[in-house]
Amino acid sequence: MKVNPEIKDFIKNSELSYRKILTDIDNKFRVKLSKSTISYYKRSKNRLVNLHLDETDQKDIDWLNGFFTADGCKFIERKYSYVIKFALDSKSDKDILEKLVRILNQLGCKFLVISQGNMIIVRLFSKVLFEVLPTKNKQFIPKDAHPFLAGLIDGDGCKKGNSAILVQYKNIAIMKYLSKHFGFKGNTSRVKTPYGDSVRRQYYIPKAVCDSIRHLSVKLNR
Repeated sequence: MKVNPEIKDFIKNSELSYRKILTDIDNKFRVKLSKSTISYYKRSKNRLVNLHLDETDQKDIDWLNGFFTADGCKFIERKYSYVIKFALDSKSDKDILEKLVRILNQLGCKFLVISQGNMIIVRLFSKVLFEVLPTKNKQFIPKDAHPFLAGLIDGDGCKKGNSAILVQYKNIAIMKYLSKHFGFKGNTSRVKTPYGDSVRRQYYIPKAVCDSIRHLSVKLNR
């Protein structure tokens, strides 16, 4: 059955046990609900808790946006769960995982770190962060392009001497903005992936640009 806004507020604000909440709703509203319905609206309350965005360094937020663009994804599950996932290599990305976990803790996120073979998956539920993070294939202008590029390199880049190579399969709009902003260029080629043919864009990040973001990047500091 459809739950009206008054009942929703009653559920979210109640500190009673599920059984007591069910009894009170039956007495007050003459409505019989299941425990799963109570559980759903209790969880939705937690998902809407504000994060500590104002208390977190903007450079860390921009790095997180860049790293998410490279190695993250987000989707809505079962129409109400706002899921965010990051995928890292279990052997080579331990130092990047430390930085990611530090930023998520500063933001006040609750998350899981899951080992899956040679991968580490960081999974969390947050509608607020879901709306902050970039939507892939759409234009996104970071507040500070330097930590954003550092996060992008930490996800999809590799160090080459004092320079770096960045490979992107998507995010054309974002890469056009960064290329113009920093003055680097890239080349395009078609490659076969496990998901079919795709367009790969490889960018050479010169030493001068790398020097300007080296203190913000984990990989460039290795």
